[in-house]
Amino acid sequence: MPIVKGAELPQFVKLLLVLLAAAVIPVPASASEASKVFSNLEYPMEDAPGGKILLKNGVFSAPMVQGAASKFEAKLIGPLATGSWKGTQVAAVVLFYTEGGSGNFRRLYFLVKEKDKWTPRAWTDIGDRIKVRYLGLDNHGSIIIGMIAHGPEDPQCCPARKIARTYLVKGKKLLPVKTSLVEIFPDQVRFSRDLLGKDIKAVLVPEVGFSAHGLGKTAPYPSHVALVKDGKKILRIFPVERYKKMWLEHHDLTVQIAVKLLERIIQKKDKDLKPPLPLFPPSPGINDLAARAEVLQIQKGAGVGFIGRIARSLACVSPEQLKYFFSGISNKGKFIVSFQHEISVKDAPKRLWNCKRDVEGLKKQIETVAKTLGDMDEKEFSPSIVDLKAFLASIYIDEKTENQH
Repeated sequence: MPIVKGAELPQFVKLLLVLLAAAVIPVPASASEASKVFSNLEYPMEDAPGGKILLKNGVFSAPMVQGAASKFEAKLIGPLATGSWKGTQVAAVVLFYTEGGSGNFRRLYFLVKEKDKWTPRAWTDIGDRIKVRYLGLDNHGSIIIGMIAHGPEDPQCCPARKIARTYLVKGKKLLPVKTSLVEIFPDQVRFSRDLLGKDIKAVLVPEVGFSAHGLGKTAPYPSHVALVKDGKKILRIFPVERYKKMWLEHHDLTVQIAVKLLERIIQKKDKDLKPPLPLFPPSPGINDLAARAEVLQIQKGAGVGFIGRIARSLACVSPEQLKYFFSGISNKGKFIVSFQHEISVKDAPKRLWNCKRDVEGLKKQIETVAKTLGDMDEKEFSPSIVDLKAFLASIYIDEKTENQH
């Protein structure tokens, strides 16, 4: 089919372009430069000859003792993480090392940049023959590592337990404070970087359990992969069964009911969808607006997308509250795909945001807002609904990926 200049591209061509964009994710130049720095750095290593090693192009090798055949070998392995804590540049890296025997060890290092020089500040061994799949720094002084470690019955050669482990930086020590099971790692999620910004990155989010505090219970969730843009999590991929189990163990049916409702919506493909619609994680507010609600197909699944808000009072709908929401199920029911992105309306009349502050006044305004937004063209929003749908269509969860270090 020839493509005429200025003509609208067929839908299947648009989707193909999106998939091609998602297939290759370029490594930022900054990450490549950081790798070179950490590949030529000195690291404390108590069991190495002299108690330290100096990597050259990422590797180190030296006899255990003078004239011996056995060697102490070390290597920088990916991934690595860099960030800023309270204005100080910090990093986390993992080194493989062996003392010439059957052991195949991994050590986690925390580094700080001072006076233009990177210095290891804290470190800990994280296991023998483990496979590192993710490394990240949060904003609260801790390191998150995703890895395949040994389960209770795994043989020494073959770890198979997928976990997320959080280490707290405490002086010269890295203290493990939390470990939770993982279904997938960030390197198993592919997406287009050309629709909503090239700075979107995939991160591993550790499990948050039930905890009582002054305001009641927090909304817990299992360890999952999230896509982050401008410091905000815009998309989350939750393992369905683990999510439901967490809540059921606390005698709460909220997540199970929401999943059932979502499955029913997808199956019936109802075109007259009314709020509240299922959202994940469950919100403390109420979804009282659902404009342009429709069932959308995504790779390996489907879900419902709409423009709405989360209301926590009877306040009028305001433009800054609007978001584009999507809740879907993918990979044969294994994962919930939850998306929330701020959206603005380019030419909506100002009177649209006025209402009487009572139940009837708010109800009337919600109906008016929903109709007005529904009558607008998809390209009259920012970002356009066309781009938001294409981004969702580009999400691909590869359960078979086995990248490892």
